Amino acid sequence: MGLENRDYYAEETRGARRPFRVSTVTGWVILINIAVFVLWQIARSSDSLRELMSANFTVGAEGVFGELRVHTLLTAVFSHIQPLHILFNMLFFWWFGRELETIYGRKDYLALLLISGGIASLAHVLFQAAMPDEMGPALGASGAVMAVVVAYAFFFPNRRVYFYGIFPMTVKWLAIIYVGTDLLGVMNPSESHVAHAAHLGGALTGLLWYKLDFRLFPDSGTGLGNRIAGFFRNAAARRRARKAESARRDASRTEERVDALLEKIGREGLASLTDEERKFLQGASSRYRS
Repeated sequence: MGLENRDYYAEETRGARRPFRVSTVTGWVILINIAVFVLWQIARSSDSLRELMSANFTVGAEGVFGELRVHTLLTAVFSHIQPLHILFNMLFFWWFGRELETIYGRKDYLALLLISGGIASLAHVLFQAAMPDEMGPALGASGAVMAVVVAYAFFFPNRRVYFYGIFPMTVKWLAIIYVGTDLLGVMNPSESHVAHAAHLGGALTGLLWYKLDFRLFPDSGTGLGNRIAGFFRNAAARRRARKAESARRDASRTEERVDALLEKIGREGLASLTDEERKFLQGASSRYRS
């Protein structure tokens, strides 16, 4: 899913740079990707390890649908073989991801990466299933990277970068160029081995994540995740209120009938009660005692 063929940029200096820290989600994601990359390099001299890596760290229609290796929808996101592929993807995480992590928080930023990566993998799998002769299995974090770039472009559309390290442009135009390139790639799949459908799946996820303010772990605010949680909390509260109101009405009706039957006993005596009325009084007496 490489962005490795896309020469990137030198970011314009804007205040203090955020240092690389392993304690951040971005830091851990980069380290995990590096670890899997090292395993791929070791696998070059081990047939068994290479087969294991191919089976579990690449994603394709046959593996997901035919062999039910559904886990590869996520594991492939952390998998790179080529040095330039991992270099550019990790630089993208470093340049853009750290700031998004501070905006969304660690949990929601991690959710964005995993969901966008999974959707990107699924998009590639579906595209490959539709065009089996054009695309092979894929790997790489580029779908998640595209989600990060698109979301970042909405937050900071006019922040300037240098495309190809030479041409100044704003982040929004950088995102537009990449999405446009992937649209052209999807329409002409035989001309490229890049998983453009995966990139578009990630970009769409980034767009929706920003537009819907989708936060699965919101501390406050009106994010979609918070609204969904609020809907279910309110629905539960409404059910409890209806149940309490129904119980109150039942208790009121019971009390009214008990009073009426007691008046009947006072006028006509206990023998005037029917069997049903006696059972009702006995049941009401038991409820009151409890």
